[in-house]
Formats: sequence, C-alpha cells, structure tokens
Amino acid sequence: MGALVPGRTGIIVISVANRGDSAEADVVAEVDLPPGVALRASGRRGNAAPFAPSDSGWSCTATADGGKCVRSGLDAGARTTEYLDVVVSPRATAGDPPHMTVSSGDARATAAGSRGVDRGGQPARYAAAGQVRTESTGNALLTCVDDDDRWRPWPWWPIVVNKPGGEVTPAPPAAPASPSGSTASTAPEADEQRAPAAPDPVPAPASSAGPSAPAAPPPSPSTSQSPSALPSPAPTPDAPSPDDEDIDTSVDDKAEDEAEETIEEIIGESSESGECARALQREGEFRDNDMWDMRPMDLDDDPGTEMSSSARWSLPEGGAVRWAGLYFSGSGRSPASATAKLRGPGADSYIDVRADEVGRARLPGYPAYQAFADITDIVRAQGGGEWWVADVPTKTGTSTYAGWSMVVVLEDPAETYNQAMVLDASQTVFHDDQGMRFPLAGLLPAAVPATVDVVAWEGDADLPGDQVLLDGTALTPQGGDADPNNAFASSARGAVGPPLAFGTDVVRFNPVLPRDPEVRLVTRQDAYLAGAVAVTAPMRT
Repeated sequence: MGALVPGRTGIIVISVANRGDSAEADVVAEVDLPPGVALRASGRRGNAAPFAPSDSGWSCTATADGGKCVRSGLDAGARTTEYLDVVVSPRATAGDPPHMTVSSGDARATAAGSRGVDRGGQPARYAAAGQVRTESTGNALLTCVDDDDRWRPWPWWPIVVNKPGGEVTPAPPAAPASPSGSTASTAPEADEQRAPAAPDPVPAPASSAGPSAPAAPPPSPSTSQSPSALPSPAPTPDAPSPDDEDIDTSVDDKAEDEAEETIEEIIGESSESGECARALQREGEFRDNDMWDMRPMDLDDDPGTEMSSSARWSLPEGGAVRWAGLYFSGSGRSPASATAKLRGPGADSYIDVRADEVGRARLPGYPAYQAFADITDIVRAQGGGEWWVADVPTKTGTSTYAGWSMVVVLEDPAETYNQAMVLDASQTVFHDDQGMRFPLAGLLPAAVPATVDVVAWEGDADLPGDQVLLDGTALTPQGGDADPNNAFASSARGAVGPPLAFGTDVVRFNPVLPRDPEVRLVTRQDAYLAGAVAVTAPMRT
C-alpha cells in the first residue's frame, strides 16, 4: 500500500476472493517479500497483527522469504483482506515487487504487486478494507485583522528602529545592484518573492526638506504575478530568516519618519476598505497570508486558549471509527515534542495531545513543521460532530500560518466493499514541476471512481501554479476556487467559520483511478508543505 520506502515501515495487502465452491480446507497465503523487506514482529499499522489471528481470520508468521498466513476455509463468493506490517531496510534497493501464492486443497492462484522498493515514494500509514471510507476536515489557526496594525514588513525587508526603545517599522526594499554596479529590477516568480502589496501604490509624502522615503520600483511588465507584487529580489529557500541572523537597524531619522508616514497612509486606506473581511470571504485581492500580519484566531468559548478553531464531520448511523489521525502544522522551528489541545463534540474541556512524530521542513524564509498524533481511541469514544483544536506551536507575523487537519477512516453501512489508505509526509514542494510522489500501489481495480483527500500547508489563494496530478492529469478540487491550476488555495473541508482558511488546505478530489495510479503534488510558482493523502477506492473487479 503506497510505497515500500527504505528505512521506513510499510504495509503489504493480501486480498483473496473465492470464485468457486466453499473451501473447507485451510486457505494458505505464502508471501515472498523483496530483499531487505521483512514482516514486522508487532503490528501497529493497517489491520495486521502478525503472529496472532486478526479480525479477518488470518494468522500470520514470518518466514525466510517473507511470511505465511493461514485462515480456516472461505465461503463461496466470499472475499477477505489482510494487511501485513513490514519493515524496509535502509539499504534495500529497487527491484521486484512482492509475490504471493494462495492455495486451498487443489485450488491454487498466484499474484504479484505492482511496485517494489521505491525510494522516492511515501508509505501508507494506515490501510483498511470493507465498508469503509476516509473522511478529512480541518481549519486554520491564524488569521488577518482589519485594524491599524495590518501592514507589517515582509520577512526579508530591512527593519528600522523608529525610536530608542525598539518599536520597529519596515523600510521598503531598494532595487538590487546588478553585477556591473547599476540597479536592476527582477520580476517576482514565486511565493517567497512577493512582498505585501497595498490596495493601490501610495507615494511617500512630499517634503520640502530632506529626501523622501525610498519607494518600491514599479513591477516589471514581464512579471507573471499580480500587478501589486513588488519586483524586489528574493532570497533562495536556504536564505536565513530574521531568526537566523542579526539585522542592521540603523537608518536616517528623516527617511525613517517619512517611511512611517507612508505606511500609516496605506494602513488608513486599507482599514477603511475592510480588506481582511473581504479576504476571509474569498473576495478581493488580498487572500494570501503573505500580505498580512497573521495573528491567532481564537473562536472558542474557553478563556484558557490563545488560538482555536473547529471543523465538523459526521459519523453515519451504524458507523464506527476504524482509525483517526491528527495533523497540525505551523511556522517556525519545530519543537522537540509538539502538543496541541483537542476537544471533541460535547466535551467541556480540552485534552492535551502529544505528537507521535514531528516532521521538519523549510519554506522560503522560515522553517516549518508538521506533527502527527494517533487519536483513534479519543475519536472512537466521542464520534463525529464538531471538533476543536487549539494552541499549536507557531510563530505569528507576516506570511506565517498555523492549522490542523483530522483524517478519519470510518465504517459506513451504506458503502460497498472499499479499500482505504492514508499516506503522509512533511516535505516542501517549491518551484518543482516533478513534485512529490505518492504512488498508490495496492489499489486493485482500474477505471473506478475514487475519493482523494489532500492536506497541505501554506498554499496561497492568489498564487496559482500548484496542482495535484493523477498520472500526469491535473485534478479539479472540490471547493475553494475549484481551479485545477490552483489546488491549494487556503480551503479546508468542514471548517466552521470563514471560507478562507489562511495557509491550511484540506481538499477533496473525485478522480477515476487508472491501473497502478500515482499522485504527484507539483508547483510552478507557489511554495507549500505537503502533508497527507487519504484515498478511498472500490475493491471490485
């Protein structure tokens, strides 16, 4: 399921259908695993519990070549699926996929997987089969505010001190020097190259004494960005952020005062227009966190939280929770042990949830992280409804973000026999038309409608070029801007509150799957953090 990745754990699926008479004898499945892949001694993933009978009736043990699974008979027309947890050696190399031989009495059949060890893929975190499907939801935890403090410096603008004591005001960037010593304008091409833009260019106030504040040069005619994007040069993704180095705060007093007056004039103009309120409704020209001093959004009734938001999902009548995972992400260096507060439907208070894993990444300008926590027992006990998450680690300020997503695999009596799997990673996708690969090995049929949910962080609504590709074809997101060329546009399924979820994307796609499908997350302009992919596909031949 997904991929067998060196140095990671993974899942192998066995699916057997009896198309003949009832099998009275034992059904035996012998699995040959690729070199460097071994059956895991204690199962945590999927439905597998090696060395002990599972819910599907299989009992599995390790062998020299892989594993052997046995179950007592199989009724005519019945189908059974078992998931085996495996460990992939860091030294495992690409090669043949797993093979399997199934026998009962004189009946015998063989099968092979579609992929072997794949260093560039992502393994499945969880997989299940039956009347199951995936559900995903989430919300942002930082937001814009329409007030006098709206405009803040882009992270790489020089910072100048207004007065002794430390209050700071941004100075607009000067045009860069060319190699020959003259100035040159460089058109912005990506997320990290856009400075916050005002609704209209506002010149510095005229002054009869001393120079006026430097103004940003006009955008290059060749730029592919919004006309309001400043054509200032940007650092590479490895350029240090203000957290990483000291900043020169010296400046001429008069230029400093005039720069402050210019910003105050912009502030007054933008506050009157209520651009934040418009952005939250997915309207206007300022729908990116790059253009705002992002602050905590605290929507709950608990005075003990500093930031909080909620989202809803429903558990069908007669349904049950198979598995649930909480993903949360934010700007800044990832803590050694990340925690979030979680409150279920009808609960009076939050509980602290500690991450099982924390993935580290770097977005242009600052580091970021994604944390994962297995919350199956909590969600199973409280069920569907409105879930709240609060107080995840994050930085605030211009272009920052924080958000969360809950991914659930649930049983639904209304569903047919499906396969469901969840894959995840914490990897930056930046100016990359090859992108991040999510092979979906282990899904049996072709030409069937499926559901694919994708979780991503720091996507910008007004910066297109990011796509979710299925075997090279761009998928159209359900919700958000419904634009296949802007898949991550700050839209979170099930979010309670404004339709724009700054920097948080929980997006659904409804493709028809080909044989051996592969999902790729790519971008030509934006920079974002890939989080998780959850798939539901019918298991029918």
